[in-house]
Amino acid sequence: MPKFPSLKPSEIIRFLIRNGFIIDRVKGSHHIMYNGETKRWVIVHFTGQIYPSAHFAR
Repeated sequence: MPKFPSLKPSEIIRFLIRNGFIIDRVKGSHHIMYNGETKRWVIVHFTGQIYPSAHFAR
Protein backbone atom coordinates (compact mmCIF):
# COMPACT_ATOMS: atom_id res chain seq x y z
CA MET A 1 0.00 0.00 0.00
CA PRO A 2 1.49 3.38 -0.95
CA LYS A 3 2.25 5.92 1.75
CA PHE A 4 0.12 9.03 1.86
CA PRO A 5 1.78 12.41 2.42
CA SER A 6 1.29 14.42 5.58
CA LEU A 7 -1.22 17.18 4.90
CA LYS A 8 -2.30 20.47 6.43
CA PRO A 9 -6.03 20.92 7.12
CA SER A 10 -6.22 23.65 4.45
CA GLU A 11 -4.79 21.20 1.88
CA ILE A 12 -7.34 18.56 2.89
CA ILE A 13 -10.22 21.04 2.50
CA ARG A 14 -8.89 22.22 -0.87
CA PHE A 15 -8.66 18.60 -2.05
CA LEU A 16 -12.20 17.83 -0.92
CA ILE A 17 -13.63 20.93 -2.62
CA ARG A 18 -11.94 19.93 -5.89
CA ASN A 19 -13.62 16.52 -5.56
CA GLY A 20 -17.18 17.75 -5.20
CA PHE A 21 -17.51 18.51 -1.48
CA ILE A 22 -18.97 21.76 -0.18
CA ILE A 23 -18.52 23.28 3.26
CA ASP A 24 -21.94 22.79 4.84
CA ARG A 25 -21.14 24.51 8.12
CA VAL A 26 -18.34 25.38 10.51
CA LYS A 27 -18.73 24.67 14.21
CA GLY A 28 -15.74 25.87 16.19
CA SER A 29 -12.67 24.40 14.54
CA HIS A 30 -14.61 21.63 12.76
CA HIS A 31 -15.46 22.10 9.08
CA ILE A 32 -18.37 19.84 8.15
CA MET A 33 -18.36 19.07 4.43
CA TYR A 34 -20.91 17.28 2.26
CA ASN A 35 -20.86 15.72 -1.20
CA GLY A 36 -24.32 15.71 -2.79
CA GLU A 37 -23.44 13.15 -5.45
CA THR A 38 -22.10 10.47 -3.11
CA LYS A 39 -24.16 11.53 -0.06
CA ARG A 40 -21.01 11.44 2.10
CA TRP A 41 -20.12 13.67 5.03
CA VAL A 42 -16.58 14.54 6.10
CA ILE A 43 -15.52 16.43 9.22
CA VAL A 44 -12.14 18.17 9.07
CA HIS A 45 -10.69 19.36 12.36
CA PHE A 46 -9.06 22.63 11.32
CA THR A 47 -5.97 23.31 13.43
CA GLY A 48 -2.47 24.49 12.69
CA GLN A 49 -1.05 20.99 12.94
CA ILE A 50 -0.15 18.65 10.12
CA TYR A 51 -2.03 15.37 9.96
CA PRO A 52 0.16 12.28 9.55
CA SER A 53 -0.63 9.79 6.84
CA ALA A 54 -2.05 7.26 9.34
CA HIS A 55 -5.30 9.29 9.47
CA PHE A 56 -6.01 8.55 5.80
CA ALA A 57 -5.33 4.81 5.82
CA ARG A 58 -8.81 3.92 7.12
